[in-house]
Amino acid sequence: MPSTPSSAIPSRPPIYYEDTDPQWLFTPTEFDRYTPSRCEGMDLPTEHLNRRKGINFITQVGISLKLDQITLATASIYFQRFYMRHPLQIQGSSKGAHHYQVAATAVYVAYKSKENPRKMHELIVAVSRVAQKDPNLMIDEQSKEFWKWRETIQHHENLMLEVLCFDLDPGLPYPVLFEILKYYNVQENKKLRNVSWGAVNDSFSTILCLLVQPQSVAGGCLYFALKHVGETLPDDEMGRSWWDTLGLNIEEMELVVKTILDTYQNPSVKGQVGAEVYAKDGEGLSFDLTRRLGTPSVEGNYTPRDVGGLSTNQIENKAITNGTENGHAEASAGGSGEQEQDRAMEDARSNGRSGSEEGELG
Repeated sequence: MPSTPSSAIPSRPPIYYEDTDPQWLFTPTEFDRYTPSRCEGMDLPTEHLNRRKGINFITQVGISLKLDQITLATASIYFQRFYMRHPLQIQGSSKGAHHYQVAATAVYVAYKSKENPRKMHELIVAVSRVAQKDPNLMIDEQSKEFWKWRETIQHHENLMLEVLCFDLDPGLPYPVLFEILKYYNVQENKKLRNVSWGAVNDSFSTILCLLVQPQSVAGGCLYFALKHVGETLPDDEMGRSWWDTLGLNIEEMELVVKTILDTYQNPSVKGQVGAEVYAKDGEGLSFDLTRRLGTPSVEGNYTPRDVGGLSTNQIENKAITNGTENGHAEASAGGSGEQEQDRAMEDARSNGRSGSEEGELG
C-alpha cells in the first residue's frame, strides 16, 4: 500500500528551484532545425547519435575514474551546451569539434569545477582506453598518444570555457528530487527512490537539459517512478495534485517522460530502469493515476473520496496494473538533512548512467 505522511501536507512546499538561465533553454523545433551542426549540413539523426556517443564516452570515462554522478551529470550538461554554440565534426571535414575530444574536455572541466580532481595522467589513460576500446591499454607519458590527448584537452578547455561563458554551475535535478521525496516523507521508499533516481541518471543520455528546467526533469522522473512501482502521492488540503502543489510545469514533465520512454525503446540504449513493458502502455501518460485523492482529517491523515467516477482504490489499482517490476537504479539515502542528500549522491557513484559499461562507442 502507498505510504501515508504522518502529517498533512502544507499548501506551499519549502523547496527552492534554481531555474536554468534562459540562454541555455531551447524549443524542440529550435534544436531540430537550428543547431550549429544542422546549419553545417549534419542531419538530425546523426547529430543525436554523435551526442549520445559523447555522453556515453563521458559515462565510461567517469566509471573508470570513479567519479560521482553529480560530476558526470555536470560534464554531460557542458557537453550538450557546447554543441549549441559549436558544431560537431562532420565526417570527412575539418570543421567542428569531435565528440570524443569535447567529451573528454567536459569531464576535465567538470571534475575541476566540482573540486573532485584527478591527475591529468589518470584522465588521459582512461580516455585512451575508452576511445580505443581496450581496458588494459598502457599509456606512457612520453608517447605520442599521451601528448595528443593532453594538448587536445588543454586546447578545448579554453574553447569550452569561452563557449559556456564560464557558467560552470548548472542546476541539477538531483537535489530537487531528493527534497520532493523528503517533503512527501517517502525518501525511505527504496524502490520509488531508486527508480526515480535512475530515471534522472538516464535523462542525461538525452537532450532534456537543453529543453526543460531541472525541476521538470525531477518531476517527470518521479511520475515515471510512481507509475512504475504503483505508488501515489496525496493531494494537498486544497485538493491540488502533487505536481500543482509543487508548482511543476506538467507540459515539461510530459516531455521528460516521453523523451525517456523514447530512449528506452531504442535497442542501442541500456538504461538503468527497465521500461519495456511501461513504454508499450497503450493508455499513454495518466498523471492522475499517481494522485492519492483525499481530504486531510483532523489527525492529518488522508481519507478517500470519489472524483470523476473513480475512487482512490480504483485509481491505485489501475496504477499498480500499469506499473512494471523490472530494473532498478542503485541510489540510496538515509539519515537526515544534508547528510541524507550527501549520502544519496555518494551512493549514486556506483550507478553510472545509461546502464552498464557496455556502451555504444562508434
